[in-house]
Amino acid sequence: MDYQSFKIENDNIPGFNEMILAAKSFGSKRGSYNGYASMKREWGKIIGSRIRESNIFHIDKLFLHLIWNEPTKRRDPDNIATFIKFILDALQNEGIIDNDGWKHIDGWTNEFVLSKQRGVEVRLYEHNEPKT
Repeated sequence: MDYQSFKIENDNIPGFNEMILAAKSFGSKRGSYNGYASMKREWGKIIGSRIRESNIFHIDKLFLHLIWNEPTKRRDPDNIATFIKFILDALQNEGIIDNDGWKHIDGWTNEFVLSKQRGVEVRLYEHNEPKT
């Protein structure tokens, strides 16, 4: 089965715990620093550049397979895989998908492997609905 793919190799890919910590940095005054929003914006730029470098083209409805690389087993798989939120948002921002809702996302699978470099390979499969 053919797919498009891109990789993000970075030792600082945040997990759920880091996202929660960033969200707690939100100030109470209007215009205050929002750590989560800042994190999401910065990672959106990084992921967007990887998408553009890989010449990914538009997909109407997709299925994703994510291969998560971790140097150790210290982080739990559910903590690691939460990063998919940033990936889906970047795919939408880059125009690869029209939206990250049910109409355009058919689902995803996660695979976890030990590797010297932390990162994720994102494989995008086009979902072809059967003709009736």
